[in-house]
Amino acid sequence: AGVNGSRTRPAVDRTWGPWYPNRVLLRMVLAGLVLALITPSAEAQSRRWVPVPGKSVVAFEATHRLGDFRGSSDTVTGEFEADPAEIRAGFTGTLRVPVAALRTGDAGRDRDMRRLLRADTHKLIRYTIGGSDASFHVITATADVLLTIKGALEVRGVERPLVFLARARLVGD
Repeated sequence: AGVNGSRTRPAVDRTWGPWYPNRVLLRMVLAGLVLALITPSAEAQSRRWVPVPGKSVVAFEATHRLGDFRGSSDTVTGEFEADPAEIRAGFTGTLRVPVAALRTGDAGRDRDMRRLLRADTHKLIRYTIGGSDASFHVITATADVLLTIKGALEVRGVERPLVFLARARLVGD
């Protein structure tokens, strides 16, 4: 709260404006995201899911006046919670990617990107799920469920709303 109980607005990082979200198309795509889940019991209950190391990828595409580029990282951590028998009831969680793990295939650009993202002080990019829509109501081991994930992306300490698509499939122990 600010003076006399009024709310103060968070500071706007003007140096980030030309890069995000206005002039950069930044889409977090969880390509091939496979979430590990303990085999569910017959009764509906919420379960904890985690990204599968080596099979979960976070990718981005950026548009810049000096040239468009893509990057990715397979160093993905996080936790998600949902009821696999009724995924439409709600899906919560957080996804984290170390800034230092983002790669574009160009060492110079990677170095510049880490400097721009202030990797020394803001070591993680974090996505917090605020809601979701699912293509099917249940997650099974036989088919992918397409998810529209709605939440907030935090980069360099600045949080912005972001919607992206993901796939989930039930994987046994």
